[in-house]
Amino acid sequence: MIGLPRTAFSQITLSLILLLFINLLIFIFFLRWFVVDPGATQFADMLNNQLQLLAIKFRDFQAFEAQAWLQKNLPQLGYEIRQKTTNFTELPPLRFYQIMQETLENHYSDALTIRLSNEATHSKLWFQLAWMKNYWIGIPFHTYLQNIYGMISLILTLTTLVSMLMAYCITAYLLRPLKELGRLAQDLSKMDRDLPTLQHKGPKEIQQVVSLIEQSAHQMRKLIQDRELLMAGVSHDLRTPLARLRIAVEWMPEESLRYDMVKDIEEMDAIIEDFLEYARAGQTEPEQLIDLPPFIDSLIVDFHRQNFKIHLEENAIIQLKCRPVAMKRLLTNLLHNAFKHGAKPITLHSYQEDGQLQVWVKDRGQGIDNQNLRQLFDPFSQGNKARTKGGSGLGLAIAERIAHTHHATLTLKNRVNGGVKVGIIFPNDGQKKQ
Repeated sequence: MIGLPRTAFSQITLSLILLLFINLLIFIFFLRWFVVDPGATQFADMLNNQLQLLAIKFRDFQAFEAQAWLQKNLPQLGYEIRQKTTNFTELPPLRFYQIMQETLENHYSDALTIRLSNEATHSKLWFQLAWMKNYWIGIPFHTYLQNIYGMISLILTLTTLVSMLMAYCITAYLLRPLKELGRLAQDLSKMDRDLPTLQHKGPKEIQQVVSLIEQSAHQMRKLIQDRELLMAGVSHDLRTPLARLRIAVEWMPEESLRYDMVKDIEEMDAIIEDFLEYARAGQTEPEQLIDLPPFIDSLIVDFHRQNFKIHLEENAIIQLKCRPVAMKRLLTNLLHNAFKHGAKPITLHSYQEDGQLQVWVKDRGQGIDNQNLRQLFDPFSQGNKARTKGGSGLGLAIAERIAHTHHATLTLKNRVNGGVKVGIIFPNDGQKKQ
């Protein structure tokens, strides 16, 4: 769904926060109707009773008389008489005060004024009624209900922080086996490494998934190793009779027939090599950090020695972490395809764009049908008849496998004015500027 976070941690955290928010709304609703409103009404009735009792005694008193009587008879209650309204404030716009004021006003037909003062040790509610002779009566205000909204905000903040912490711990616990599965998948294609041993932790369902995938990975690694062993055996068994045929053919007197047979033997040998290279894809070669400019320059020199001219548009000054022999094989396949199936000029172009290294091989041939572009990466698949000139159909398949072992993407596109361009797009973490 659009807009939702993608990571498990963020989804679990969002779910917990949403659940806590809904619970808080329900809590506030019940708190309002069953605690705040009844509490404010009950508190207002209590204040009314106190004011009614004071009115009986103070109705004819002046301010100093009322203050003296309170200090003498009710000193422990903290009542106070004032004529000045300094430090008095309006009642806050909270429901508790609104309910309290409405309830008190319903008890009096004459004017009632209520103010609030917040002092060092406590708060006081100040009342002025018509029977008071220009003074205010202050009643200490000790109730947690006046701070209920601050308490709710504090609870919401604390529960949100706790929920995020718990979401992180739960997600880390649940996803640890899945992260190990990711390492297993990365090492599966690297034949020079042993597969990591996974820890079977977490919920029972995840442990079962980890166990099944681990078994499948070991079976897949064994199948890959068996395939390489089979291909190596086939190559050895086929190349031995091919070598004998080559020697026998060299003694044939007919030159034209000898030439054709030697050419067929070389083509068979090249096909066998393609099969082997497709199986290996350079996976056993260790990675190295190479300087790209001299690497590409040496490749172009090798082609020039074979009378294949390559135009170098741009050569990015960068260091690339790769398997050099496999990378050379990849670029060689792309260049041979360009010379074999395309048309001159053949161009090589390496540059950086959006932090990614891109290497493109371009030709000016007749192009390929757009619906066949993706199909060309399949083994034994070939393009348009206009561009097909024999071969095993493994060139691009081998190139794509080598690119994938470098976590790169192989892209094939038609050019605007005719021809094809094939690009290798490397990830950001596989390169280093010089």
